[in-house]
Amino acid sequence: MLAGATPVLVHNCGTDEATVHLANYADGRQHALITIRDAEGEISTHQFGDVSRSDNGVEAFNPGDFPAITLRLNISLPLAGRARMFVENALFKTGEGRWPPYSLPDQGCVTYCAQVLRAGGLDGVPLDNDEAQSWLMARYG
Repeated sequence: MLAGATPVLVHNCGTDEATVHLANYADGRQHALITIRDAEGEISTHQFGDVSRSDNGVEAFNPGDFPAITLRLNISLPLAGRARMFVENALFKTGEGRWPPYSLPDQGCVTYCAQVLRAGGLDGVPLDNDEAQSWLMARYG
């Protein structure tokens, strides 16, 4: 950006954040999804799959498609651009069939969100599903 003929560095303060969506569906299912907001815009993704599927991976979602009972945890990210890069890499790996197999303790929907948050510079996020969910709720719930 220029101010007259002088280049000026612009930082969009307040845009570097994540929202972890903890959705509770009427049929009893629960699911964690994540939205990243940074200078490039917004990207919403989640890990899909379970132990019975061979096509586990990461895909985009529409944040308007949540059930009425959804907790939204807003989290400031020091490195939101890196979180975006992690998400884009996860989408690429899924497209190539290289996303790691589903594993509830350490490669499920909550741990995917924890991985994105860690990539975004948030320290101390556990990578175990139950521990990560407890950690998120204790700090942001």
